[in-house]
Amino acid sequence: MPPTSFGKQLVAIHQYQIGKGFVGAAYLQRSHLQKRQINHEPFDYVVLHLFAQGIEAILKGLLLLLDFDKYKSDLPKRKKFGHNLEALAEELRAATDQNQLSVELAAELSLLNELFASHLLRYSSAVSLLNGPNLISIKRLEKRVAALIRLVDFEISKLNVETIW
Repeated sequence: MPPTSFGKQLVAIHQYQIGKGFVGAAYLQRSHLQKRQINHEPFDYVVLHLFAQGIEAILKGLLLLLDFDKYKSDLPKRKKFGHNLEALAEELRAATDQNQLSVELAAELSLLNELFASHLLRYSSAVSLLNGPNLISIKRLEKRVAALIRLVDFEISKLNVETIW
């Protein structure tokens, strides 16, 4: 039995909420680490991975909200988008007629995407040993994601959808 339009909306919102959870976990982990006086470099990779995972889930949720039927088959792991944050962001940008990302923001997303898609945030490698996570700046990206979450939460609140999450 195919899902109803309401069911599709709930699935899309749930996907978005999962992404918010990953981003929230990244912020909580970073806050916790900043309070401790230990070498937290290995944990910084976890923070970056959680943030990237959150961006992926948020973007996929938003694409599903825009057009569930169009994007549902493109979103599973090995399909059209996979874990490619840049492709997801560009698809959402094009689908919503937004401006191009600034050069600086695009560079931050590109670096995070490269590390995330190649699993360098999850597994140790020569690259991760030589380039610590503190060399990766995603300040602009963090601000843009936080603003996106505020905007989407506001728009979802207008849908008058009761969710169980």
